[in-house]
Amino acid sequence: MCLSKRILRRSLPVAMIWGLLGGVLVLMGCSPTPSVGPNVVLISIDTLRADHVGLYGYARPTTPNIDGFFDTGSVFDNAMTSAPCTIPAVRQLLAGAFDHSPNRKQLPEFFREQGYRTAAIVSQQQFHRHPVEAYTRGFGHFDIQAPEEVDHHGSTARRAEGVSDRAIQWLGKHANEGRFFLWLHYFDPHDPYEPPGGFRSFDRGNGSERSGDRRTYLREARRPEPTSGTSWQWGGGIFTDEDVAHFINLYDGEIAYTDAQVGRVLAFLEENHLTEKTIVVLTADHGEWLGERDRWDHCGTLHDVEVRVPFMVLVNGRPLGSVAAETLPASTLDILPTLLGLLEIDFPASDYHGEDLRGAASDRTTVAMWGRKSVIRDHEWKLSFENGSPAALHQVQRDKEERWNRLEDEPEVVDRLRGGMERFRAISMQVQLQDEQTIRELESLGYIER
Repeated sequence: MCLSKRILRRSLPVAMIWGLLGGVLVLMGCSPTPSVGPNVVLISIDTLRADHVGLYGYARPTTPNIDGFFDTGSVFDNAMTSAPCTIPAVRQLLAGAFDHSPNRKQLPEFFREQGYRTAAIVSQQQFHRHPVEAYTRGFGHFDIQAPEEVDHHGSTARRAEGVSDRAIQWLGKHANEGRFFLWLHYFDPHDPYEPPGGFRSFDRGNGSERSGDRRTYLREARRPEPTSGTSWQWGGGIFTDEDVAHFINLYDGEIAYTDAQVGRVLAFLEENHLTEKTIVVLTADHGEWLGERDRWDHCGTLHDVEVRVPFMVLVNGRPLGSVAAETLPASTLDILPTLLGLLEIDFPASDYHGEDLRGAASDRTTVAMWGRKSVIRDHEWKLSFENGSPAALHQVQRDKEERWNRLEDEPEVVDRLRGGMERFRAISMQVQLQDEQTIRELESLGYIER
């Protein structure tokens, strides 16, 4: 009779379980399955705000499949992306660091060196931009839409269904050929908000006659003479309350559509008994302004509507150890060290800017940077910097809209958080230069304005 996997899981580190299991099965005359695990699936969703996800308290049923799958996992309530724009955010997630270095190994490279089959199936036109290797390094298979496969804004036209179709096809072919690392990136919640017909029920009864292309409306409103000193992202005053509700309804519909497609991949893992030998992580690259203060879009600020993201982990169907996910500050930069730590893969931790969340202190801080702006936050406070100097302090647990600047009221908090930024002083200029180059490129495309 073969030994139960569940017995071995009770006390052994994740990375040891599968190797020991294979040896025990051989000694007992049992043949180990070709897929020895644990596998890793990383899912990132473009422009997904945490507060529009069911597990984060959103009242609408936008994410029933994601909610059901990660309900038994670790859901980090206080998670932040490293940047509010796709190009740096995803590059930094894969690198586990703020600065881009060709000499620092990236997440898929670690897996490939360990014998994992590595694959990425993504939808995002920005991954064609220089440096392409920032996204492709370490992947044996990189499936991205063609450069010309874009909409009228130059954004990717590959929908979530296409990503999931390819993902399920790839899993069906390779899931039993050994350990794998699969990265999926979905684009759909990004504007324009045009969910398929079956996902427009949130907008039922709304009388707005506008399409979901709010970017075009904002740009057109600036012509022929833009308001001096004001970017089109701040032009939301042209919309009525019903228009705003309409756009949010459609945005939620895009999330629901993406959830349905992500749910197909999660169902494949469940149905093929892969969940019990797979680490699954889900997050977003950044959030989105949705009409608050008449502002729309992203790539502009480090407000929580842009940098707070969902972050969920399921380890072989279980939570991430005993981590207090409801309160522990987390960052997308923590994904690399946490996964490598779970799998007991050695890496030079000092070269990376995240931390294995299983051993993270409850009073830790996380950081985000964008251009000349940066923020550092703990479980309660968020300190914002402009050009390296403190500019605002918000008690984000009580002041979620970040309207009440407490900079002059809490000097001890300011000093403590400013001290936490010292670690990044040496690289902040390099990050700023990288971001400024990205900002100029996005401005030339009309994607953002300053």
